[in-house]
Amino acid sequence: RAVEEIAKTKTKIEAGDNITVTPDKGNGTYTLSATNTYTTGGTYDAANKKITFTRNDNQTYDVNLADFVGNVTDTRNTIVDSDTVTVKATKQEDGSNEYKLNVKTDGKVAKDNKGIVTGGTVYNETRIENDGNYIKAENTASQNLTVLDKQVDANTTNITKLENNIYDMGGRIGELGNRVDRVGAGAAALAALHPLDFDPDNKWDFAASYGNYNGANALAIGAFYRPNESKMFSVGGSFGGGENMLNIGFSMKVGKGNDYMKLSRSEMAQKLDEQNKEIMDMKAKDKERDAQMQEIMHQLEVLQAQVKK
Repeated sequence: RAVEEIAKTKTKIEAGDNITVTPDKGNGTYTLSATNTYTTGGTYDAANKKITFTRNDNQTYDVNLADFVGNVTDTRNTIVDSDTVTVKATKQEDGSNEYKLNVKTDGKVAKDNKGIVTGGTVYNETRIENDGNYIKAENTASQNLTVLDKQVDANTTNITKLENNIYDMGGRIGELGNRVDRVGAGAAALAALHPLDFDPDNKWDFAASYGNYNGANALAIGAFYRPNESKMFSVGGSFGGGENMLNIGFSMKVGKGNDYMKLSRSEMAQKLDEQNKEIMDMKAKDKERDAQMQEIMHQLEVLQAQVKK
């Protein structure tokens, strides 16, 4: 902006004694040349903004800078310390200053920390002391992150597969539970099949039953065949819910048998009738004998009475 203000100011330069003025076209530069004179000294009046030169012929001339200096703005910059930078100024022989900037690198790799960190700090925070299964100490952080990214991707894929397998397994376990319920119902139905007592005249027995387990239902039918009182063949099956069950069995008695067990119910009834008849006959004969004994006793009493007379 100072340059713009200076450009707006009209400055007229005229040649004096022993002075020639040569303007440079286009850029506002003027070349002043002195002939046969040279400056032997000079002073600057800050209050009046005037420069006084002394020539070799003891003549003086003044340059008034009042109008020029009034339009110049101080554009010097001030350099101060900041949170992360310190400034050290050193005065040079020519009057200028040398500035040395020191950057503070005491920052930490932490949340909300605004300090500047060095490569060593980052290295210490990200370095690996010992090799792991996937991370290696000789790798850079980028290489280790790449390895971890690949492993995480592989783990994600494996976890997804595992979740799918667990989901499928859950469905299978649920189906297995339903099958167990149906099997339990079938077993309960089979357990309710029972044969009747042995009957030589009716060697076949048939049975039907119903079973329930945890909400599942099943029906069962069975057949039993006894060729004699000591042996039995059986077959049974349950049906319901698609879990069909079948059993086949053979039973046999071991030991001394009973002759009466070989008799059928009709034979047993006939045998009992015969025994009842025999008992009735025996009772009738006993009654007849009792009558005969009473007659004999009566006759004995008559004889005894006659003997006494």
